[in-house]
Amino acid sequence: MLNGSPFGFFKPGRGLRQRDPLSPFLFILGSEVLSRMLGRVENYGLFHGIKVSRRALSLSHLLFADDIMIFSRANTREVNQISIVLEEYARLSGQKINKAKSSLFCSGNTHSEVVVALCNSLQVKKMAMNNKYLGLLLFI
Repeated sequence: MLNGSPFGFFKPGRGLRQRDPLSPFLFILGSEVLSRMLGRVENYGLFHGIKVSRRALSLSHLLFADDIMIFSRANTREVNQISIVLEEYARLSGQKINKAKSSLFCSGNTHSEVVVALCNSLQVKKMAMNNKYLGLLLFI
């Protein structure tokens, strides 16, 4: 925009510094894109979130700061769909998932062979029951 009117295209020469005031806004925009990508795949029925009751809305993901929790059924088809979305987002945004800080949690009803297969597919570790988030235990 130049004087309120669209004006050509410019190519930025470098990115923003880490403490730049625009950084949080750009991160939020990127998070919104990822959220919509996951929502679209869920709407197509390619993966299913969780419901806390029969009449509740489905919950497929939660974003907080630079963390994300993704909820789905414990099967390779759904996990592969999520992986495709995450890889596409990484390709588009230039952000990479730190798999060393990522983990997978499955309900106690999930067979251990399935958990191992999903961890291997995602290249992440199984989450420990004493795992903490923001200093609080995730599971009580």
